[in-house]
Amino acid sequence: MATIFLPAAIRERASLVDLPLPAESAPEAPPRRQPRHLLTIEPSGFLTRENARVFRAASYQLRAVRFWHQAIDWVQQSEVDAVLLDADAIDARVSPTNVSTRRIVELLRRATPGQALTIAVVSARDFMEIEDVLRAGVDVFVQAHVSSVCLIQRIEAARARLTHRPLALTA
Repeated sequence: MATIFLPAAIRERASLVDLPLPAESAPEAPPRRQPRHLLTIEPSGFLTRENARVFRAASYQLRAVRFWHQAIDWVQQSEVDAVLLDADAIDARVSPTNVSTRRIVELLRRATPGQALTIAVVSARDFMEIEDVLRAGVDVFVQAHVSSVCLIQRIEAARARLTHRPLALTA
């Protein structure tokens, strides 16, 4: 029960109508943002506890899959808002059973023709070295030394551009 802090003389003279009402219930908290799903392919350099905390604070659920074909299946079957790829780790694992980062980006674009899927690539290599990957359909490219907060801001900006692009085309 809430206590009314009025001097005794005023409290006794005031009618019940004039007294402030105690708070019946706590004010409603603002609605929380729905978590967005961010998919990545293992191994990657940003699958650390610190980065997981940063992504969680920005309302992103970071999900990791082991193989590239699982990422394609996940994107086709569920609502994935963004895909985060570590180009250096993926290209280091290229073998007869794995594919390059460029091919993964092309397959992701082909798997989601009508969806607003944001594809972000992190690499320590120069822009010119992975230009073919970026031209395959990457929305966000950041260097590996960039902070997670900067990466999230760029993903958010790219998502905003993708979701507002159809409105601009219809006007």
